[in-house]
Amino acid sequence: AFGSEITTFSDGFTYFDDGTFIRGDVSCDGLVNLADVSAIAAYVAGAGVEPVVLDSADLDDDGVVHIGDAVLLANFLFSGGAPPAAPYPEAGTDPTPDGL
Repeated sequence: AFGSEITTFSDGFTYFDDGTFIRGDVSCDGLVNLADVSAIAAYVAGAGVEPVVLDSADLDDDGVVHIGDAVLLANFLFSGGAPPAAPYPEAGTDPTPDGL
């Protein structure tokens, strides 16, 4: 249910399911980093768990989570590529209706 606490992290950051998210923050820890790239790749490969907010892993907001999303995020973080689609860098709601 919206508003319910999903995860509390050791640094004190708490993720609440309120319908908002940061695209690229797959781990819902308030950061977009290499751990999120790894989480997307592992999920797509079938070796990881489904992200708490699946839409956060859909970097290009095309309605599908695929290995290209991990590549886009890595390119953004390390090579100056395009940033994730909205909502990024601030939390917000998905501007595109899709099945995620």
